[in-house]
This record gives sequence, structure tokens and C-alpha cells, in this order.
Amino acid sequence: MGNIKMATINPKTNLSKAGIEKLMECLRDGMSLQGSANACRISYDRLLILMKEGKKGEALTMGIETAQAEAEQRLCQRIMETGNARDCLAMLTARFD
Repeated sequence: MGNIKMATINPKTNLSKAGIEKLMECLRDGMSLQGSANACRISYDRLLILMKEGKKGEALTMGIETAQAEAEQRLCQRIMETGNARDCLAMLTARFD
């Protein structure tokens, strides 16, 4: 693979404040939860565990849901500006449950 460096993803890592900010930024940009976790160098499974840990987990979950809603809203706006509702529906169906 040459000079390509892969990100180290630690299954026991907690998210720092900077990590949470990066996670939210990735989600607002429309990345999936798993992709966003990996970009923050935390495993998806560990993120799911952190989301269930008391009040901090509740706050993290709320932040994630808000960031995902913002991404969905921006995506809808961009697609609807094209005037093609069929494309909008296809993109939303493919990206969001």
C-alpha cells in the first residue's frame, strides 16, 4: 500500500471535546454515523455505547440527531432547488431511513 496511513480506530476510546465537534461537523456534512465515528478515530460500536451512558450519552444522542436533521434539511433544500422531486425522494430514501 505504499505511503498510505490508515487511521487507528480504538474500540475503547472516549470522545474528546474536539472529537465531538468533528463528529457533529461530519454529520452536518451528511456523512453516516459510522463514517463520522471512523473519521473521529472511534469505533462505531464504541460510539453506540457512549450514546447510552447517562446524561452525557443523552446529550451526545441529542447532538447527533440535531446534526443529522440539519444535514437532511440542507440536502432537501439543495435537491428541491433543482426542481426534481423524484430525485429528492430517491436521495432521501437512499440516505435516511
